Amino acid sequence: MLPGGPAPRPAQDTPAPFGGLVPARGSAFRVTAPQPPLPSAAVEGPAALSTPMPATAAPPMAQPGVPPGSPPGPPPGAPIAYAQDAPTSTAWRDLKLNQHLINKEGTYQHLDLAITGLVAPAGLWRQVRTKLFDRRGTVGLEFRSMKGWPQMFDRWPGAQVDNFGPLWRLEHAAPAEALSQLATPHDRALIAAVLDVLPALTTRAAGTAGLAEEDQQAWVQRAQRLATAVAEALRG
Repeated sequence: MLPGGPAPRPAQDTPAPFGGLVPARGSAFRVTAPQPPLPSAAVEGPAALSTPMPATAAPPMAQPGVPPGSPPGPPPGAPIAYAQDAPTSTAWRDLKLNQHLINKEGTYQHLDLAITGLVAPAGLWRQVRTKLFDRRGTVGLEFRSMKGWPQMFDRWPGAQVDNFGPLWRLEHAAPAEALSQLATPHDRALIAAVLDVLPALTTRAAGTAGLAEEDQQAWVQRAQRLATAVAEALRG
C-alpha cells in the first residue's frame, strides 16, 4: 500500500462450486455439469487439490399420500377400471349346499343354497342364500330375513311372515305378483341373476347331495321350469 493511498479493498473469496450447483439470477439454483480445466491452465494452491463433485439428479418427488418405496401407480387421470373388466355374464365364485330336505310324506323337498360372489352385469352380491323347493308340484325360491341369512334386498319384498320371521317366495305358478313386490332395480337384478344361474347351481347342489342321476335331472328341470315361468311373466 502506498503512503496516503486508499486502503485496498479486501479480496472477496469466490465460493467454489458445490455439487455442480451455482446461483442463477432470478431463479433457484440450477444444475451445471462440471467443466474440466483447460490444458494450458496451471492451477496452484489448495484449489488444485479439490475436484469438482459430479452433478447428481435430484430424487423423484413422492406423490402425496404415497409411502416411500411404494410401487409406481397409474398415471394421473388413469381410470380405475376399464370397460373390459365389467362382467358380461352371470357367474358365482362358490356354492355351498346347506341342506337337502325331504319330508316324510314326500310332499315337500328343498335344496338350501348358499352362494358366494354372485356377479352379473347389473350388480354384485357377496352372499346370497335361497331355497329351491317343490311343494306338491309347486316350484319356487324362498328367501328369509332371519339369523343366519345375509341381507340381500335393498327393501324387503312383501309382508308374508311365519313362525320363523319374514319370508318372500317366488313360485312358478304365479310369479308376476311376487315380482311386483321387488321395489328397486338392484333387487330385481338379484332375482334375475339367481334365475340365470339356477340350473347350474342346482346341478352342482344335487350332485353334492349324492342324489341319483334321475333325481338330479328332476331338480334341474324344476329350476328350468321356474326360470321359464318368470321369463314368460316378464314378457307378458
